[in-house]
Amino acid sequence: MEKVWGKIKGAYYQTAGGFASNGLRSVTGAPTIRYGFGSSYTTTSASTHALIKAADTAGYIMTAGTGPGGDTTTNDCGIANSHAYSIITAFDMTAADNTVYNMVMLRNPWGVTYYNGAWNKDDSAWTSSMIS
Repeated sequence: MEKVWGKIKGAYYQTAGGFASNGLRSVTGAPTIRYGFGSSYTTTSASTHALIKAADTAGYIMTAGTGPGGDTTTNDCGIANSHAYSIITAFDMTAADNTVYNMVMLRNPWGVTYYNGAWNKDDSAWTSSMIS
């Protein structure tokens, strides 16, 4: 989708700094909705996760973006600033101790930085039953 949007705009650099919803709306013709999250909004992590899960169940194309900063810098968890991510899926996961975690699987289209917080791809908390 990103490459198609770059072609429509005439050059990839002309899409830099935009919103993924603009490209998705133009390429697919589908309506888009943008939500904001963080300290200036009244949503909770539980309501955000429920919203993402409902959209996933409905088969919507979803993206997520990080807050301001240069896209060559990362936050404490290894996530690039000012960057768009594809949302692959959202689900609830029950760990071995029966704790339920709200999970969202993201894809970094650049593939050069990786999340390094809890439940990252190399976290020892993953058990073979969770992975299969």
